[in-house]
Amino acid sequence: SCGTKYSIEEAKKMMVEGTVDVSGSTIKVDSTDELSNLYQLARRARRENNAQNAAKYYDMILVKEPTSWEASFYSVYYHALSCKIIQIESSVNAITNSLESVFSLIGTQMKDEKSRKSAYLEVAVSVIAASDVFFAGAKSAFKSSQKMLSDDINASFYKNALVEFSNRTQACGNLLLKLGNIFCDHRVLHVHHRPGRLHRHHWSRNEQQRQA
Repeated sequence: SCGTKYSIEEAKKMMVEGTVDVSGSTIKVDSTDELSNLYQLARRARRENNAQNAAKYYDMILVKEPTSWEASFYSVYYHALSCKIIQIESSVNAITNSLESVFSLIGTQMKDEKSRKSAYLEVAVSVIAASDVFFAGAKSAFKSSQKMLSDDINASFYKNALVEFSNRTQACGNLLLKLGNIFCDHRVLHVHHRPGRLHRHHWSRNEQQRQA
C-alpha cells in the first residue's frame, strides 16, 4: 500500500472514466479518448467560427496537454478574437507574444518537414486573417468617432480617438512584423536568398499605401 489511502482494487472501483493501468505500484489514467474528443470539439468550433467555444475547448486541452502547439496558439487566438473594441491593442499583443513559443513548439514536436511547414503556414494564415479583422475593427471605431465629431468639434476627443486608432493599427503592424521575422528565423520558406529581418518602417510604408 506504501502509505496510500486506497488499495489498488479500491482505486480501480473509483475510476469512472479513462483507462486505468494498475500494473505495478503506480496508477495511471489514460485520457487519450477524452483529449481526442476535446480536439474534435475545438476544431468543430473553429470550422463554425465559434470563437467562444474554440477558446473554451483549447483551454481545456492545454490543461491536459500543455505542450500542444495547436492549443497554445488557438487558445490565445480565439480569446483575442472575442475582444471588444477597447481591447484590440492588448488582444493583438497577446497573439504577438505567443508566436515565438508556438513556432518553437512546432519545430520541436514535428520532425516531418512537410507537417512542420503545414503547421507554420496554418498559423501564418490565421495571424494574417486576425490582423485584417483587428484592423477593420480599429478603422470602424475611428470612423464612428469621426461621425460623432461632425456636429460637435472636440479637439481633445479627436486626439484621443486618433491616438487609439494609431496604437491599434501599430499593434497589427507589429504582429505582422513578428510573424515575418519568425518566418525568416525558422526558414519556413525555401528561397535562394534569405531576406533580412523586417523593420517597423516597412509596415509604416505599406500602411500608408493601404490607407491611401
